[in-house]
Amino acid sequence: MTDLLALMTGAEQASERPAPGWLVRVREAVRADPDGVDLQVLANEAGVHRVHLSRAYSRHFNAPISVERRRVRMGWAVQALLEDKASPAHAAFEAGFADQPHFARTLRAETGLTPRGLVRVFTDERRPAEEVTSVQDRTAAPAYRAAS
Repeated sequence: MTDLLALMTGAEQASERPAPGWLVRVREAVRADPDGVDLQVLANEAGVHRVHLSRAYSRHFNAPISVERRRVRMGWAVQALLEDKASPAHAAFEAGFADQPHFARTLRAETGLTPRGLVRVFTDERRPAEEVTSVQDRTAAPAYRAAS
């Protein structure tokens, strides 16, 4: 699901050099338990300063650890919506969001879609994928804006 979100937001690879092994282990720890890891503990386990960890993470993975945590939780919620047919409120709760509106705001900021809109895109075969624009595409005019 994280890859899906990356494609939808147009995320790019930040570094062409492979990440060091300790940084890959940190990323795996963040992805395994996004809310249970402490930056200082991760840095101590990796044997680096926490500032160096944060900068290296952002440089190699094109996003700070906080964004990675949010995207992992969002991926879990999207998976619950699409595969488990969960309600947006239940998906938000299961993924660790504070509430359903928090999940909806985060999803809309990342993809430009609401939870229900995302479900419709993936279940309605009549709507072509070209109609779905990334929120990062600032040139696309929103459908709800009145013509001037």
